[in-house]
Amino acid sequence: MELPELLSIFSSIIIPLLALYGAIISTYNFFNDRKKEKPQIEITTDLDLDWKEGEITAARNLIIARNIGIKPVTFASAYIEEFIESQNPWWKQIVRKNKKRIPGCTTDPYKFENGKEVLSGKCLEIEVHYGELYETFGDSPGMKLIAVFIDQIGNRYQSEPFYYKEFY
Repeated sequence: MELPELLSIFSSIIIPLLALYGAIISTYNFFNDRKKEKPQIEITTDLDLDWKEGEITAARNLIIARNIGIKPVTFASAYIEEFIESQNPWWKQIVRKNKKRIPGCTTDPYKFENGKEVLSGKCLEIEVHYGELYETFGDSPGMKLIAVFIDQIGNRYQSEPFYYKEFY
């Protein structure tokens, strides 16, 4: 092959491939950096049992906010809320389309004076007393609840719905 033929192949194939590769890498980096800027919070519930000699000595109900992202988040409050799903299929379609739901009753919020900062990889645990749940929701074991945390700028983070009976 002569030099002009090699330059022709280089300019018509290799340069566009390099440009495509650069575009893919820069797009990936853009979305990766954007993800780092957003807080990533995982909300879960847990039943923590203390055991002594094979018997349960104490049980604690916990709602946990775990920061799985890079950006630290400062929480202002947390509470447990009743999760209500409508039984009407027409209404469910509207709720799903608008990503809204009908709010239910809530426990008194746990307010954090001056906020509680949760750094990357750390978590914030709040103990929820059964008496407080019973006062708010009564004896309804089939009821669905969600744990909700609110940060200082008003963003809402919530857990997946769980049954009231799973929490005690």
